[in-house]
Amino acid sequence: MAIGEGDVGTLFESEHDSLVRKMQRIVKDRFDAEDVAQLAYIKLIEKIRSGYEIEHGRAFLFRVATNLAIDHYRKSKIESARLASYSFATLDPDQSQTELDQEIEAVTSTDPRIEACLDATQRVADVQASLTSLTPKCRRVFQVHKFGELSYKQTAETLGISVSMVEKYMSQALTHVRQATSV
Repeated sequence: MAIGEGDVGTLFESEHDSLVRKMQRIVKDRFDAEDVAQLAYIKLIEKIRSGYEIEHGRAFLFRVATNLAIDHYRKSKIESARLASYSFATLDPDQSQTELDQEIEAVTSTDPRIEACLDATQRVADVQASLTSLTPKCRRVFQVHKFGELSYKQTAETLGISVSMVEKYMSQALTHVRQATSV
């Protein structure tokens, strides 16, 4: 029998830690592994919503996540090589700090996407860090609602709780994330 949207919450609860551990072995970073896992859940929900029948949810989830992790790993290696190809290798160790700062500024200012990417990465890291300090129930409601792109009603049905509890947990989570990430 094919799995439905309501089964994703159960799958999330039972397989999330195992999935993240496996992804961490591939991408070598806990935060990246969490991102890959969340994206895999989103892909699973998108497939279900598009009418695709998935007989073995766990196997599908792990295959999608593994493919995403491999893609992520390859992209990070390419990006590392690209950054290494900049003129940092030719820097003189006797350069003053001002000259070094100017060299770094020249590299980052030539590609504004680097700064935007670094800013976005920092914001994501701040949000992820703030989520870890939520209670497990509150964090789970937030993740299922936000990453699963479900309505409050769908989130409540998926997790087997009332809509008012989803509203309460989402209010707590959003307030906490805003406070933790505001500068």
